[in-house]
Amino acid sequence: MVRIAAGRFHMGDTRYYRDESPVHERSVDSFWLDRTPVTNRQFVSFVDETGYVTVAERALDPAEFPESTPDMLQPGSLVFRRTAGPVNLQDWRQWWEWTTGASWRAPEGPGSDLSDRWDHPVVQVSFDDAQAYAAWAGERLPTEGLGAFGGGTAPAGSYPGGRTTLANVGGDGESRRVLKGGSFLSSPDYCLRFRPAARSPHSHDTGASHIGFRCAMDAGAP
Repeated sequence: MVRIAAGRFHMGDTRYYRDESPVHERSVDSFWLDRTPVTNRQFVSFVDETGYVTVAERALDPAEFPESTPDMLQPGSLVFRRTAGPVNLQDWRQWWEWTTGASWRAPEGPGSDLSDRWDHPVVQVSFDDAQAYAAWAGERLPTEGLGAFGGGTAPAGSYPGGRTTLANVGGDGESRRVLKGGSFLSSPDYCLRFRPAARSPHSHDTGASHIGFRCAMDAGAP
């Protein structure tokens, strides 16, 4: 981990997205932050020791989705699918596909695995999954504070400045969390959500193939 010094900063932006304003001054105490996102190698140690089952590996509850057919209730997650050409950017379903069998073990769904990705950030994890890992590690998730499309994740620590996706951090209710940082999908041609001021809302119980996380720890912790 690396120690982040205490200080004051101006949080937010008024130039791009409404949910980033107003700009306001905030202060933070010193804290520790993982140098890289949590890797598949680290996450499998957590799963092996605890037997934890991620949200993407659990079948959906029919009571919560009464209009769904049985095949729609199977475990899975969202996978980015590169399009053959330009598509309507107002419809996210043009490049995101709910994929049965997609999980942290199989990031792109059946047929994919971690054989050459043990040092890549773990993906397809939800806020609940990340929170469970952090508790196991004796750490916590960060609170809100910290870009052409790429082909996929890279080994943790490959880029300066934390360009791999940061944690789901902070929260604006029980069902939505704030995503901070960029990923291999960050591109100024599409959106500017990878800027430090940006705040991307994301469901707490859903992962995706470009979302990883890192942990933090209070400065006074051992």
